[in-house]
Amino acid sequence: MLIQKQTTGEVRFYESGDLIKTLTEDVTINLNPRLSGVEIVDKSGRAYQVPTAKVGFLQVLPNAPTVFIGDAVTLFNILQSQFFNELHSGGASPFFGSGNLIVREEAETQTNQTAFQTKAKLTVPPDFVSGIYEVKAFAEFQVSRTNRSGFVQLIKNLTDVIAQTDQEPKDTTNWLQFDGFDQLQLNPSDFLDIRFRSEQANTTTSIRRARIRIFRVS
Repeated sequence: MLIQKQTTGEVRFYESGDLIKTLTEDVTINLNPRLSGVEIVDKSGRAYQVPTAKVGFLQVLPNAPTVFIGDAVTLFNILQSQFFNELHSGGASPFFGSGNLIVREEAETQTNQTAFQTKAKLTVPPDFVSGIYEVKAFAEFQVSRTNRSGFVQLIKNLTDVIAQTDQEPKDTTNWLQFDGFDQLQLNPSDFLDIRFRSEQANTTTSIRRARIRIFRVS
């Protein structure tokens, strides 16, 4: 997680490089040494504190944004708080705090199978509300032969392909990128998979840094 307090008073929240929430109200955000965590204070003086040992300064410069970094648990706790969602938010979905989920599979996995293999799976929790969700997926993949393709796809409920790529590498040491994005109707127990395969059995396709993120927009 990355929290960035602009000199204008705006606060931006980032996850994996993506801007996921902006607070336009002039809030104070700082480290709370007593709790070893993050403290957010609104204009009226109300404070919300998130204890965590994994938050620290990334950069503090005069006339520049103040930046904090922390772990995903901290991000989740902040976004789920009633305090956070009561703050004015420019352009952010009012449903965001109750419909946000991310799954990551960072480790490298390989296959020479020509049938799709699952790398990462996100299942919509039973307490999530049915609605339209923004879906983002990302992965890096590598193919062992320049004249053969590796395939990566994002699929819903093993029936609806949302995004797919197949690429032949110019250099087998390069990591290629897969990106998927859409807005979908999702219901509790629906699931999304990032899957990968090789074009032929004499080719190895590797995949790493796979992630799927959803948040409700209506």
